[in-house]
Amino acid sequence: MITFSRAKDQRFRIGDNIVITITEIRGKMVRIGIEVPAHIPVRLEEAQETIQQEKEKGEDQAAGLRRLVADQGKGETPKP
Repeated sequence: MITFSRAKDQRFRIGDNIVITITEIRGKMVRIGIEVPAHIPVRLEEAQETIQQEKEKGEDQAAGLRRLVADQGKGETPKP
């Protein structure tokens, strides 16, 4: 991890296409602006965790459906 010290309205860059600007500092909270190409997803960590959990749940459901279809193709009664 790289750590920077920046004041309000100061910026830093990540590569050629991403610019981070400190837009506001209020007590312990810092507001940042991110200029990033549209094809690069930017998410809060909490949102990413939720997306990952939903993805895993979806993969579990998909695996269950595949088993169900496979069992029906064998003429077996689906297991609960």
